[in-house]
Amino acid sequence: MEEGSNISQEREDQQVVRSEQDSSSGNPNKVRDRGSKKRGKSIIFILIIIIIVAGLAGGAWYLLREPEIDTQSSPSQNLTMPETRTPTSTPVPTVAPKEDVDRKDVQVQILNGTGIAGEAGLLQGKFEALGYTSIDVDNAEDQDNEDTSITFSKELPDTLVDEITEELEKVFITVKTKKATSTTEYDVVVITGLREGQTGKTDETPTKTVTATPTVKITASPTPN
Repeated sequence: MEEGSNISQEREDQQVVRSEQDSSSGNPNKVRDRGSKKRGKSIIFILIIIIIVAGLAGGAWYLLREPEIDTQSSPSQNLTMPETRTPTSTPVPTVAPKEDVDRKDVQVQILNGTGIAGEAGLLQGKFEALGYTSIDVDNAEDQDNEDTSITFSKELPDTLVDEITEELEKVFITVKTKKATSTTEYDVVVITGLREGQTGKTDETPTKTVTATPTVKITASPTPN
């Protein structure tokens, strides 16, 4: 009995020793399993990093790339908008002033409006000195005008209007100007008034001359006896 118990004790001791050896030296299979697990985790970690880097690179390329220009017109661009017609007013023809007018072509009429002889002829010489040659001279209906009036054609350019006005203001006391509202035969019509120093035409009353009528004296002749 004692021998059997010793044998079982020895076996138990051997198993304890083996277990201690296994724990101290380690199981080779378990070591291999642990190494493969560590390598698998490393590979997975590397793949995750590669995927993250690729995703960041792709996103950066998408944001930084130049937008493509669509050369093909979209359907909305091919649509033609209907025309909207707005009512237009009928233009009124206007006569534009003749800017380039030869003074020789300007028709001038000078009317003596004071009754003072030679006034129209004097003004005619003023116009001729400026270069006007088409001049007609006549008497006005009213012969007691103090103010000089000038009527310009609406087609006459302002440069000539100003030139004539300034020249007549040097000669006459008062000069009044106006534009014709319709087309006239003459481009310039002047009715003369008083010049500096003039007081108007003096009316002269004719003096009646009384002549004595000779009387015939009849004397009686003596009758012969």
